[in-house]
Amino acid sequence: GYLIYVGNGSSSTNQYNQSEPDNTKAGGYDIAASYSNGPIKGWVAYETQKSEVSNSNLHAWRVSGSYNMNPFKVGAIYENVNADSNFMYGPQNAGYGDPINRNAWGLFGMMNLGMNDIGVSYYNAQSSSAGSNNGADMWVLGAYHHFSKQTSVYAMYASMNNDNNGLYALGQGGHGQTIPVGTVGDNPSAFSVGFTHKF
Repeated sequence: GYLIYVGNGSSSTNQYNQSEPDNTKAGGYDIAASYSNGPIKGWVAYETQKSEVSNSNLHAWRVSGSYNMNPFKVGAIYENVNADSNFMYGPQNAGYGDPINRNAWGLFGMMNLGMNDIGVSYYNAQSSSAGSNNGADMWVLGAYHHFSKQTSVYAMYASMNNDNNGLYALGQGGHGQTIPVGTVGDNPSAFSVGFTHKF
């Protein structure tokens, strides 16, 4: 089956994993489509954002897919972000005015063991046009126990490895607060536990 979504693009996440608030001076839109056919799933999304403080735009697109071959599931994701040379996020992040032109990709795998899932993923953000040697790698390892289709508990560990000039933080991703980067090149890591319930 197919699913198409269109939104107003009022909020985005920048290269430092800091979510930008809505602003009447900013605007944009996003559109996404998904495909599902048996064990195969795919997604494609596009977003554009207008700067709050300069007459410039950011464009981003992402494509991902997964294949389920019980008890294993594997997938991949690719993302491209391209901004005008004078793009800036806004007054609250005035120091982060460098243009963002970079690619990122990731791989993930999941193994089902009855009521449990064990997953691992790897992501790589390549150096952007804002400078050199400013990319990052991230590993995530997680385990889930499902009490039912609605309720699960999880334990997860994530480790970010910034390049010498990298400034990537560990984003929330539904697992607590953002873990900030103290200085350029820092390598934050985090362990989280919690539960989810679908209503």
